Amino acid sequence: MFYPFFDTAVTSRYANAKVGIGPVRKENRVLMAEGYFQTPQVRWEQRIDNGYPNVFYDEEAGIYRLYYTCIVEDPNSVRLTPAQRVGERYRIGRAEEGLPRIAAVLYAYSKDGVNWVRPALGNVEFEGSRDNNILLYDAHGASVFKDPHDPDPARRYKMMVRHDAKNQMAVSFSADGEHFCEPIAWPEYNPAGDTHNFAYFDERIGRYVLITRTWDSLRLVARSESDDFIHWTKPENIYRGIGLEDQIYSMPIFRYEGLYVGLPSIFHDGDRDADSFDCVDCELSMSHDTIGWERVAKGESFIPRANGRYGSGVPDCGCIYASVPVAQGDDLVFYYLGGSGQHTNFRESSLMRAFVDRRRLAGYVPKKNVPARLNTHLLRLSGEEVRLSADVSPYGEVRYALCRPARGFYGECEPLEGFGFEDCIAMRQSGDAPIAFAGGALSQLAGEDLVLALRFERAQVFGVEGGVELKAHR
Repeated sequence: MFYPFFDTAVTSRYANAKVGIGPVRKENRVLMAEGYFQTPQVRWEQRIDNGYPNVFYDEEAGIYRLYYTCIVEDPNSVRLTPAQRVGERYRIGRAEEGLPRIAAVLYAYSKDGVNWVRPALGNVEFEGSRDNNILLYDAHGASVFKDPHDPDPARRYKMMVRHDAKNQMAVSFSADGEHFCEPIAWPEYNPAGDTHNFAYFDERIGRYVLITRTWDSLRLVARSESDDFIHWTKPENIYRGIGLEDQIYSMPIFRYEGLYVGLPSIFHDGDRDADSFDCVDCELSMSHDTIGWERVAKGESFIPRANGRYGSGVPDCGCIYASVPVAQGDDLVFYYLGGSGQHTNFRESSLMRAFVDRRRLAGYVPKKNVPARLNTHLLRLSGEEVRLSADVSPYGEVRYALCRPARGFYGECEPLEGFGFEDCIAMRQSGDAPIAFAGGALSQLAGEDLVLALRFERAQVFGVEGGVELKAHR
């Protein structure tokens, strides 16, 4: 198991250090563009808007699946071409004005994760034809996942969705992931759900969990549980941003090395003179139980928006809404829908992706240009190899020591003889290197509960894995 240092259960103390996002490799290419103004035209993709993408690899089918929300009827979007929109303002239409704005849940698939197909599903009639990829009409904010735990094959694929046609939170089931049953309204409760209603099966607690949204004066992340995916507990508010400029619009979550990691899309309202006004940034959050959440690196984008403004030709300069990742070797692949403009203005959205080494979501960096220090909580050593993950810049290094725990709050750890900072084989190159000492072997310390202490400069340290186990603490 990999123990990331950004986990507060792993790191006990630090000095001159802060958590920073790790190296994210954005591909910077559009995999699937909003279709209305493309050739051939996809007439029902009039405004993907946030999209709330759900991407996963279906091993049994041998394909990647994408489920996304799209506004399929939006006269205010189709009246102007993208070139004509520059300098104009988008206005949300109202049905009573003869300007309906109707969303739907759509589906696409890919054999390689790059080339995406919108299949003709035959589910929903649009402009006199069923040759489209619409799964469910007059609905939005869906999540879809494949559930191997359900013994009923007709419920293999599960959807959580805001069913706008009935103004209800609802669920739906499918045997093949392409044809879903009529939505079943929640028997009790009806959260606002105007967000990515992200549902999944949580193996830790053996129940289904939903991350959705409610409101007070601002947007709030809420959580609910279910045993059967139909009857849900009363949604409880669990997380909120800070004021108008830091509102959590949506937050899909995933399991990561004993943690839960969230992908909050941060909506910037408030200061209308700010460069980020009406834009949406994707950050990282973390939790040990899906109830208590904290930001991993507050204010730092995980998948950064590109530089640019609407009309500059940059597809993801305005908004980022991410899917939970797909594992690919040592990488986590994050598909996302990038918007080319502000949230409440004209924008076109495109499917894109970014890559992150699974060990390098986030890590500690020095605050100042002097060595930083970090100590872990107690780790039990097995005597086997322990590997440290770090990125080291030129003229940087990472040194480490194995220590008995400090005495008292202000006490310092004392390295074991032969396992001190001067004995270690310092890391001076980026990688995942074995912890080694000139003065002793880790096999001598099998069964010992020790603190790993780091001293590093011009480097980012991410975590350890191998022959260690984190000891339980208060």
